[in-house]
Amino acid sequence: MSRETQAVPDWQLERFRLGELPREEHEALEEAVERDASLRERLARLERDDRAILAAHPPPAVAERIRRRGPATDAPRHGRPFLALGAAAAVAIGLWALAPAWRAPGPEPPGDTTRVKGSGPHLLLYRQAAAGAELLADGAGVKPRDVIQVLYVAAGQRYGVVVSVDGRGGLSVHLPSGGREAAPLDAEGPTTLASAWELDDAPAFERFFFVTSKAPFAVAAVTEALRRTPPGADPARLDLPPELEQSTVVLRKDGPR
Repeated sequence: MSRETQAVPDWQLERFRLGELPREEHEALEEAVERDASLRERLARLERDDRAILAAHPPPAVAERIRRRGPATDAPRHGRPFLALGAAAAVAIGLWALAPAWRAPGPEPPGDTTRVKGSGPHLLLYRQAAAGAELLADGAGVKPRDVIQVLYVAAGQRYGVVVSVDGRGGLSVHLPSGGREAAPLDAEGPTTLASAWELDDAPAFERFFFVTSKAPFAVAAVTEALRRTPPGADPARLDLPPELEQSTVVLRKDGPR
């Protein structure tokens, strides 16, 4: 493997595939791919992984699992839920068709020590667009009124909480839809939350956390950790008990970083 190939992490190749890199960075990586057969093979492997996941989990079967779930009952505290589950089942088919495979851990974007994506539990965020569902990489730029669909991969964990915090310090609990205990997780592949989410005009960022465990735990363990964060701060990691695993994805309202 060449030194150039080793210097390109998987997250950057994924952004390259999705057209999410800044123009100069995209053009530089495009030239590197043309020169380096190892980079071309890594791109091909990512695409093969995606096709394998779709073959193992056909969209009609995924849609049927989604239809069997009940709708959310509690609205989050900021922004607004956009689609109730019954209406979102058809959307979920399109989201699943674009959902990437979960892959072995590799180098991640600098500056964030919490796992974003890999073999462990993680979130997948999609933006609804005219051309279909668009996968958002960690640090992707968004704007108010963008509609975001959240999916999770449990990766063997049994209970989980999905929360988000924005640049005003507004806190929302996306999973569970109600109650004080973490939600039982679906073990079968990426699972779509009951409602999509329309971003409001809170500045700077919207950060999502997925906190999981093998055993039940209280939602308050997560929300209280977030409330201990200074208002307006962007917490890359929460102060949680060691038995709780966490992953995070942030969306930047002032553009990607």
